[in-house]
Amino acid sequence: MDFKVNRNMVAVNETVYDGIQEQSVELDYVLPDYSPEIFKIVKTKVFPRIVSRSIAPDRATYDLIVNISILYLSENSNALQCVKQKLNYTKAIEFGKNYENVNLALCPKVDYINCRAVNSRRIDLRGAVSIKVKINADRKQEIITDAIGLNAQLRKEQVKYAGGKLSGEKQMLLSEETEINSSKPPIQSIVSTDAIIIPNDKKVIANKVIAKGDVNAKILYSCEKDGNPSLEPLEISIPYSQIIDIEGVDENYNVAVSPALSNIESTATGGTDGAFRKISIEITILFTVKASKHDTTEIVTDAYSTSFPCEFSTSKIRLETSPVSVRETTSIKSDVQVTEGEITGVHDVWTDVTNVNVLSGDGEFTVTGTLHNTVIATNSESTPFTIDTSQPFEYSIAYDSVTPYSTIDVDITPAGTQYTLNTGSSISLKTDLRIAATITNSEEYDALTDLQIDSTIPLERDGDYALKLYYGNEGESLWDIAKRYNSSVDSIIEDNEELENISCLATNSMILIPIFS
Repeated sequence: MDFKVNRNMVAVNETVYDGIQEQSVELDYVLPDYSPEIFKIVKTKVFPRIVSRSIAPDRATYDLIVNISILYLSENSNALQCVKQKLNYTKAIEFGKNYENVNLALCPKVDYINCRAVNSRRIDLRGAVSIKVKINADRKQEIITDAIGLNAQLRKEQVKYAGGKLSGEKQMLLSEETEINSSKPPIQSIVSTDAIIIPNDKKVIANKVIAKGDVNAKILYSCEKDGNPSLEPLEISIPYSQIIDIEGVDENYNVAVSPALSNIESTATGGTDGAFRKISIEITILFTVKASKHDTTEIVTDAYSTSFPCEFSTSKIRLETSPVSVRETTSIKSDVQVTEGEITGVHDVWTDVTNVNVLSGDGEFTVTGTLHNTVIATNSESTPFTIDTSQPFEYSIAYDSVTPYSTIDVDITPAGTQYTLNTGSSISLKTDLRIAATITNSEEYDALTDLQIDSTIPLERDGDYALKLYYGNEGESLWDIAKRYNSSVDSIIEDNEELENISCLATNSMILIPIFS
């Protein structure tokens, strides 16, 4: 009798790396001759960002840029000065073997920064940043999908998984020149520049993904008002539209686009009156695209023969579903009490989010983290100073497909912080957070990878009868009963009509089991 085994290759997902890479940050900087001497360091701002990534079958490499801004005051002056430096690093992770469809998720953050003035012209900075790295990838696994002959009985399960995975990246340089309103004072120097990216739309056409959105840039510059040093904020919104080539993608794919700010630089230039009234901004955005579509396959999880001895091997495989995106916004409010003099003005507020964790349950997931607010203000003597506050936050999102086994990648972006100066010693803050979550579910299966039936040794029958009367317990599997007595599920259902369309006994009951000869 012929015996045929059908096999299929499936993409099995594995976690290649899930950990943290650390990078020390060191800067020994001497002020140029044209810069005022240092009297007091007001604030040190450090922004680690991913500039580029490169993925090979056996390794991943990424470039990290650390932008440093040191705000300081010179002696006998309330004009806020700024030192800007940029440090570049390259990091690599070896996989140990080759993979396909490598998915690299990177989340850099500042661990600590210590900055001091060694003397009036020299700055020493020591600190560290860490990059949370998670790498998932596919490997091909051959599994058995069917077997015909030698009275083989198979327990099959049809499963859906994310197949046809595609990915791509593209870097975009966005440039804009704007002239400040004539009602604003001219620019002396740019103190800080930052931006947030707000995705608005995406469109998939043959072999291309079109991403659209806005970049909201926030600039703080030093100026002079009424003969005194001051600070002036400026906000600029810049639309973007970018085409990312992904060979093979079409409308049948689930597509997720993740834009990330890689770098931002701004310079002041002269206006029509000769004063610095124009600002040129260059923003680098790194677009990461993931695409997948649902595939289905049958896997065999158990097997036996009603006539011959059977042996098989299994492998535990994990199959992922196509990821889904969830976006929500929430607001966090806080009150800040000031103990260092009376506030006469607030010039800038920015927010950082750290210690982000995700806890998934049935039908919802909860995001926790810490919100760090920094306020640049002036006191009654018009001297700039900073106020720093931190507070934990927690936010739950209901989503039906979430299970305790879901993988959830979350990106939290502060979309803006509004302030209200209540009194000279109290400020109320409200920070809007944009939460972008990518949810990927996965299931593990014990799939048959090898099946052998020895047709030279027939099974011996336990007695000379064609039917056996069996008393089964509620919840008992028909498959387990059939396998125990070398029968088949179809034959048991044929002789027991009440068992049609069920896989387990609904109650304690007596059933007939056909015994094969």
